[in-house]
Amino acid sequence: MGGGWAQALHPEDRDKVADEWYRSTQANRPFHLEYRFLRSDSTITWVFGQSNAEFDGDGRVTGYIGTITDISDRKKSEADILKLNQTLEARVAIRTQELLERESQLRDFFDNATDLIQSVAPDGKILLVNQAWKRTLGYDDRELEHLSIFQIIHPDDLPHCQTAMNNLFDGNQCFGLETRFLAKDGRVINVEGNVNCQWENGKAIATRGIFRDVTERKKADKALHESQMFLQTVLNTFPLFVFWKDCQSVYLGCNQNFANSAGFASSSEIIGKTDFDLPWSQIEAKKFIDDDLQVIDSGIPKLNIIETQCKADGEVVWVETNKVPLRNLQDEVIGVLGIYQDITDRKLAEQALAESEAFNRQLIEEFPIGLASCDTDGKLIYVNKAFAVILGYSVEEILQLSYWDITPPKYADLEAEQLQKIYKEGRYGPYEKEYIHRDGHLVPVILNGLLIYQKGEILIWSSIQDISCLKLAEAELQSMSYRLELAIKSAQIGIWEWDLSSDRLIWDARMHELYGVSTSDFSGSFRDWADSLYPDDLEASIARIQQAVRGERDFDLEFRLLRKDGSIRHIQAYALAQRDEQGQTQRMIGINYDISDRKQAEELLVKTNEELSRATRLKDEFLANMSHELRTPLNAILGMSESLQDEIFGKINSEQTRAVQLIERSGIHLLELINDILDVSKIESGQVTLDISPCNVASLFHASLAFIKQQALRKSIQIEIQMSPHLPNLLVDERRIRQVLINLLNNAVKFTPDGGSLTLEVKRKDKINDPQESPQSFLQISVIDTGIGISPENIKKLFQPFIQIDSALNRQYQGTGLGLALVKRVVELHGGTVSLSSELGVGSRFTIELPCVDENRDLIELNSLPTSTKFAQNPFSFSESDPIPLILLAEDNEANIMTMVSYLSTKGYRFITAHNGEEAIALAQSEKPNLIIMDIQMPVMDGLEAIQQIRQIPSLMNIPIVALTALAMPEDRDRCIAAGATEYIHKPVKLKQLAATIHQLLEQPVDRQ
Repeated sequence: MGGGWAQALHPEDRDKVADEWYRSTQANRPFHLEYRFLRSDSTITWVFGQSNAEFDGDGRVTGYIGTITDISDRKKSEADILKLNQTLEARVAIRTQELLERESQLRDFFDNATDLIQSVAPDGKILLVNQAWKRTLGYDDRELEHLSIFQIIHPDDLPHCQTAMNNLFDGNQCFGLETRFLAKDGRVINVEGNVNCQWENGKAIATRGIFRDVTERKKADKALHESQMFLQTVLNTFPLFVFWKDCQSVYLGCNQNFANSAGFASSSEIIGKTDFDLPWSQIEAKKFIDDDLQVIDSGIPKLNIIETQCKADGEVVWVETNKVPLRNLQDEVIGVLGIYQDITDRKLAEQALAESEAFNRQLIEEFPIGLASCDTDGKLIYVNKAFAVILGYSVEEILQLSYWDITPPKYADLEAEQLQKIYKEGRYGPYEKEYIHRDGHLVPVILNGLLIYQKGEILIWSSIQDISCLKLAEAELQSMSYRLELAIKSAQIGIWEWDLSSDRLIWDARMHELYGVSTSDFSGSFRDWADSLYPDDLEASIARIQQAVRGERDFDLEFRLLRKDGSIRHIQAYALAQRDEQGQTQRMIGINYDISDRKQAEELLVKTNEELSRATRLKDEFLANMSHELRTPLNAILGMSESLQDEIFGKINSEQTRAVQLIERSGIHLLELINDILDVSKIESGQVTLDISPCNVASLFHASLAFIKQQALRKSIQIEIQMSPHLPNLLVDERRIRQVLINLLNNAVKFTPDGGSLTLEVKRKDKINDPQESPQSFLQISVIDTGIGISPENIKKLFQPFIQIDSALNRQYQGTGLGLALVKRVVELHGGTVSLSSELGVGSRFTIELPCVDENRDLIELNSLPTSTKFAQNPFSFSESDPIPLILLAEDNEANIMTMVSYLSTKGYRFITAHNGEEAIALAQSEKPNLIIMDIQMPVMDGLEAIQQIRQIPSLMNIPIVALTALAMPEDRDRCIAAGATEYIHKPVKLKQLAATIHQLLEQPVDRQ
């Protein structure tokens, strides 16, 4: 600020400013001070200065920052006020006399006030009370001389009131004190009011309180609370799940069923929580909240919502939910009310349980109390703030109105009646009426009034109690009762109540309807229910209700009724016991509802499942037998064709070679058809287990392309690969996905004319299914051709089993119609998708999307492809010093025996043959072969049992056994290996593969005991 600031200070204030500046700096606190500036024109300016010191890192003051505010006008006003005070003091004497008169009037009002007014000394002595106090509690002035306030206050409330008095003496406020007074006749009077302290020379000399008798209100509150508890009890007997929320989808309450499903011990624990705090999944919680907001925003109920819910114990159930907007008395939407029922059984049995509707409830607000006076013409003379708040005005505004401005005309006769009463008796009320609020709506109130003479003028003093909340509560209670009745009727639920002490049984109309018992035939005792039970269920049902009465278990029971018309109905029953303080059951409240349709559906479902299981078993047996019967002759056909091509039976010419090759291709085509049929069947029945592992993309594609390159070359079809660099691994069953790619590539080559093109396109694609979850990586693989194309109406048929677009007898393209069906099902088993876009005469694009390994994992880079192992014409040779290996062939088909013996004999092996498992065991024990070839399906004893028994013979434990079977599923190999086979080959057998396997096994050391 510089030196000019200090020079401008008024000479009389410089020391004061310097002193305060020094002390604030030493105490490290802000500088605050009023002082003066002496301007150059000799005028004085009052200012308010404030500043803070700024320090460096060593705690030294480096400067100050602050403000200076001109307060000259305020100082001038203070001077004017001082002068005014002196003038006012002259008027005090005159006013004193007026106050004495006013005191007399207030004393009169004090004695005639309807509230209880008291003055009490710190030791409890009652100093002063008004007439209402004495009248309410029944004491006279003589008795009050010897009475202490501690005798008036209920003993249980004394500690609380003593604490309040001590707080008053400490200078604290005491508003809204609630306590109980004991009347002379022993009655308990509930009161509430305000208490303040009277001081003299800084010492508390008395407390002053104004109390209002709220006994009747307390009774009403208690009745309302009991009503709410009763409604909650009824809700808790429901087998349904009930909840209600506010407009932000925050829970306000629920019944006990809902609390249990959410993992809470009581329904109150859910208040304030959202669906994201409950056990349901994040997806479910978002769906629930979206439905809530849709109902709240639209004001339209959303009914019959079928959805899943994850319960607290981890069980996922199906529920049917109905949600309706929750409205207040002004028909404004204030939340959502929901009811749902567990329809898991209905989902499984395809039977709907009864729909339910529910009710809502609302909290009751506390009501304010007002005070007002008016003259006989209705001009308002005085009102307090509470009364103004009731009507929505300020105190100043309402004093500009008359009593008739705020009173509806319809109350004219009632007001005239009350005026006659007050002139006759000096008081009026209590009575109910309505006032006109500032915004035009009517406010219900209870009025009490007194007639008071003041300065020769008659005034009417009134206390006004706003009962809007009570009226709202009454309307809401009526509405809730109506909604409860509506919900019960909608759900077709019967309600019963049994008073154990009087054996009085009460049924509603639905109970009579369920049991087929008219009201005239109903005696109203427990026996009515017992007599209606089906005889076989009587003992168990009575035992269960007795357990519920004793508190040993809940009453949750299914039983049957034998109605008078002879019909039998299945009933689901729930009940809760109401107990006294000693835990003894006083009465039971429960519900019944008819589940006969559900029971019939369950029985039908069991029967249907049994029939489906039998049909599935028969289908599997048929497919297994079909596979065996077809593969067995195919084994001979393909084996013989392979032997002929290898010239095992002598030289053949080129024309004969082409004929044999045609036989082999036809056999292989038939084998592929069998494999496709088995694959489709296994996938359709859910019996396929995927062998998932990371798979290198480049290796998979090159291996798949190898199968169609020769076919494409013959048709002069150009093949192009478009593969993005650094692709992640696929996470798939490599064998099955290779089958998918080969099927798509084969189709592309088959349906593309000569000279066309085929493109294999591969790229990465990230999908985001949930904004809160990380994106999932997929590989998008497209097979694009310039073939004949597919019309839009045929695209939907394309992925169905056994369906071909060209199915005429003279069709141009061969196939079973199973390839694309297998493609779709295998890809979907991997969690992927298949899509197709095509245009007739232009070409087609088949696209599959498959999940891949996360990019952060190590990728397997293959720089070269594996090469096939090639064998010489006869790679097997034995030295003259070694004995010729002896092979035991167990096979019941003579064609297969001839094929394998003829081929393998040329490789230098000796053979003995068995036609069933028993012969194989006997020959293995007697001949000790070097290796056993065991067919699995044989008469007398099958191959699996024969292998198991051979492995139990010590001398045969280590003989290599090659299992042959026409069953070609992966689990068939596991069964053979588990039985003890060394290797497994499925039919039809490739003789070169069999020869290589035998050679490999015989090279390994064998224990020839």
